[in-house]
Amino acid sequence: MKKIVIILILFCSVTLSAQNDYCFYFTETIKIENEIDIPSITDNGDGTVTLTHPNQDITDLFASYIIYGLTQSYPNSTDEEYLKYYTLTHSSKGLIEMIKTTISENIYLINSDYTSEFPFYSGFIDFIDGKEYIYSAIGQSSSEGGNCDNIFTCELDSITNDTNLSVLFTYDAASETLYLETESPSSCGNEFRIGFKPGINQSNGGSSQGQMQEWSIDNVVVSQGDTNDTCFWLESFLYNMLGVGCERDTYYGNISMYYSPEVEKIRFFRENVLFFTGILEFRDPNLSINESPLDIISVYETKDNPFLQVVNKENLNVTIQLFDVNGRVVVENQELIDNVINISILPQALYLIELTDATGNKEIVKFLKR
Repeated sequence: MKKIVIILILFCSVTLSAQNDYCFYFTETIKIENEIDIPSITDNGDGTVTLTHPNQDITDLFASYIIYGLTQSYPNSTDEEYLKYYTLTHSSKGLIEMIKTTISENIYLINSDYTSEFPFYSGFIDFIDGKEYIYSAIGQSSSEGGNCDNIFTCELDSITNDTNLSVLFTYDAASETLYLETESPSSCGNEFRIGFKPGINQSNGGSSQGQMQEWSIDNVVVSQGDTNDTCFWLESFLYNMLGVGCERDTYYGNISMYYSPEVEKIRFFRENVLFFTGILEFRDPNLSINESPLDIISVYETKDNPFLQVVNKENLNVTIQLFDVNGRVVVENQELIDNVINISILPQALYLIELTDATGNKEIVKFLKR
């Protein structure tokens, strides 16, 4: 449990430390062989652009989708071939498939292929369609002791106290698209609807109960993120795994999805280039959760007080560890004495406290030293 938390914090803090946004878009690399086929770009003043091509049919195709930008992928290259590559920032892979199927490769060459010959697993769609779930836990599985031997019993880190993000799953049979849509603004102030298509190069007879790939993003209301807020990196972890976040390229392949009618729980798994598998959990908001004895412990800090106060009404025997947001241990394996933690030597920052009782129950809480 501890190892999972530390690695997740380290990963998120390293990759997101320079970010204060959530992105919510896709990118695609396009090779444009001839200069005449480079579309003119008009800034619409709302974060989107209009692309105009000498061929009106191509201009009309661009106008059918939301496009955020078109820039040279390697503007400083001295190689003429590299200068032919452009990065298209957009909101739907449907645009990419239309370019591939209706425009000659002599005009726009795209190597990616997102079309799947496999349908969604019908059992999963029947189970999830029209249901509301909350974003409830995160974790990871690796080859170094973090494997999920059982996909629904492996322990994840609960996040329900740190973020409030409720989503509705709906399936549009006509377009074969599964939508994940916020019911209300999240704790960080974000709203969105993400569309998913069946995964490519998959088989529903494999280990998962179905696979999917991100396809579209719309109905976006995005806040300016605060990297000191826990909800920022929790939501960023979600968006990156779903393929629409700023660090989406660190995840690859299909999203494997599993569901359990017995516990009203859904888990998504996806491979990461850092040699682990990210895990997301959504659960029924009405699902009862067995509380840990440590759930009754709370922590608070008073400005200019050198001690962190711990409310421990049951006087449980507790060992504590403190971590900074980079995963470094700043206070290691100390017994909780007199229900206070000395934080006088710590600089102002966000920290996480791991509480462990005598039977091995663990709880992670956060505090911001001011």
